[in-house]
Amino acid sequence: MQKMQTPMDFAQIGAIFNDATTRMEGGVTVNNQDRILADLHAVQTNLANLIQQQPDLFTGVTAIHAQNIVDQINLETQAIHSLGTDPYAAKYINDVQRDLIDIVQGDTKLAALATANGGHGFAAVPTPLAAPAPFVASQAQTEFMQKYVADAASLGQQAIALEKAGAAPNSAEAVQLVHDIQSFESNINAFTVAQGGLYSARFNNEFSQFGVNGTASNALIHGLQTGSATEVQAASDVLAANAADVAGNMLAFGQTPAAKVNPIPAHIDSFAQAGTVFNDATTKLIGGIFDGTANDGNRQAILNDLGATQTGLQGLLAANPAEFAGASAKHVQTIINDLAKEMTLVTAAGTGVADTNQIGALQKDIISIVQHDKNLAALATADGATGFMALPGVQHNGVAGGQGQGHGQNHTPDPMATPMADMNGPNVLQPDPAAHVFTGHDAHMFG
Repeated sequence: MQKMQTPMDFAQIGAIFNDATTRMEGGVTVNNQDRILADLHAVQTNLANLIQQQPDLFTGVTAIHAQNIVDQINLETQAIHSLGTDPYAAKYINDVQRDLIDIVQGDTKLAALATANGGHGFAAVPTPLAAPAPFVASQAQTEFMQKYVADAASLGQQAIALEKAGAAPNSAEAVQLVHDIQSFESNINAFTVAQGGLYSARFNNEFSQFGVNGTASNALIHGLQTGSATEVQAASDVLAANAADVAGNMLAFGQTPAAKVNPIPAHIDSFAQAGTVFNDATTKLIGGIFDGTANDGNRQAILNDLGATQTGLQGLLAANPAEFAGASAKHVQTIINDLAKEMTLVTAAGTGVADTNQIGALQKDIISIVQHDKNLAALATADGATGFMALPGVQHNGVAGGQGQGHGQNHTPDPMATPMADMNGPNVLQPDPAAHVFTGHDAHMFG
């Protein structure tokens, strides 16, 4: 009998995920796409394997969180394949990558597994300066959302009632409800995919077959078919929570959006404050630069962040020379020069003139300068700040680094050695109907 291979642990899987996060900084191009796809495929297949071989690690809510990571990677991979044809692909990639980080960071057990034995798996990225503005829905999207909220609640309540009544899984009532849930899941998926554009980029990971709704619907079906009242109750709760979560990030047709407020300080008073503005650009640049179709892209916001950081540092260097003694002054000037180069590249990105990987390289170089200058590193973290926050470490020769260190203790196989699957074909990993329930995660970023 062939011995079952020991699965990669969650921290090691998370280290490969970190590699993808860092490589996405600045954008996904022909230069890094294959490696990013290999990373994501390795995360997906190794996590699916770990869930199957060590189910005791993933119980209750944690089980569905882990399964949802497996499921959502299908969405992210599809978005990467759509680069060049979908003007919102970079936005889509950013949303899913950050959502998966949020899932792990918001689950106590997954967070502990990700950091076991000194690991830094699924490491956090900087928090944006401002919460994303609610999506302004059309009349059709508003009506869809209202129906979704009602149907999600109704289906969950019907399933709970059947379980309490002791209905057999093969009873006519249970079979009909399973059919209704399957139709509900299919219709929700069809609607969100058909919207395209910014809507799909923001909400497919909530509504689609590989998003929260698909996973929760499958859990509700599995609970009915196995007679698990606990799973049915949990899945019902998740459907309701998902509806509330998404509805809270959407303005109904006819509602007036709140006035936009510039989150960048009018005057930067410290190196740490400059670093928090720079952090905002770091997070926006995961996945790359996009313009969208209605002036709703991230290019100008990134330029605003970088420009404010540059102006702030110039002012600080002139006003407080003693604060940047020795080599620190030279390092700050290098950062100022790098910011100028980066802004030129951001402006030109997408024109065929700029290599977006150079944008990511400059962003990482600025972070590295701060991290390796003890004086600047102290200034960046004064009073509990996290200015110029490090990205997760990049893998080198199969060794995954920690948070921005470029080296670490998590020895993982090179994901490039893992055969690639056709993510648009029959090898796409399907949502697990045996998964429990997705409870929602308050830290999810829709922006």
